[in-house]
Amino acid sequence: MTFQCIKPIKSTRETRMFKTALKKTCKSICALLLALTAQYSFAENGKLQAQAFNNLYKNVCLKNIHELGKLKTQLKNATQMPAPEARKLLKGAAGNAWMVPEDSGAFVLTLHEKKPICTIIAHHADAKSVEEAFLKLVTNPIASLQAKKLSATHNKTKANGNAHTMTYEWQAHKGKYKIVFSLSTTAFEQAEIQALGSIFLVNDGE
Repeated sequence: MTFQCIKPIKSTRETRMFKTALKKTCKSICALLLALTAQYSFAENGKLQAQAFNNLYKNVCLKNIHELGKLKTQLKNATQMPAPEARKLLKGAAGNAWMVPEDSGAFVLTLHEKKPICTIIAHHADAKSVEEAFLKLVTNPIASLQAKKLSATHNKTKANGNAHTMTYEWQAHKGKYKIVFSLSTTAFEQAEIQALGSIFLVNDGE
């Protein structure tokens, strides 16, 4: 899988951790998403799929980023991927992965066991709609946080065409913690993944 998740931003420990985690998540997921598509009948509407992706990103990952343990508990009745498949998604790291079949498309949600990272993956989703919602979200931080753009890159890949990656952070006043947002999209219709979004909580001192 050659989807470009994130480019180096700066030489800090938290950024290196985030970059490594995203690279791990990008591997070995196309077959799983295709399997989901085979199991369920979905409406092939890119904008509806983008809406579902954005809802999961905001209302599941972001809403629970400070309490991912509770999120995991809430997902106990969801369809969890077998441990070997989850381990493939996380490239050997401890964690869990769930299949999230929405009316509009197939999605995967992953949580790392030892790192506060939540990721949503879509095989199909309208790239423009996903990016517009992402930018609206990350440029309007919640109270007491400040938004900062870290990077925006375009990378030509064989598997996914022109991949666009954006990374932002919300920094708490006095540096208590950061929330790092990353989104990779492509409009290439034959892409293995059209949208991959991750949120990473970095506490002060990590």
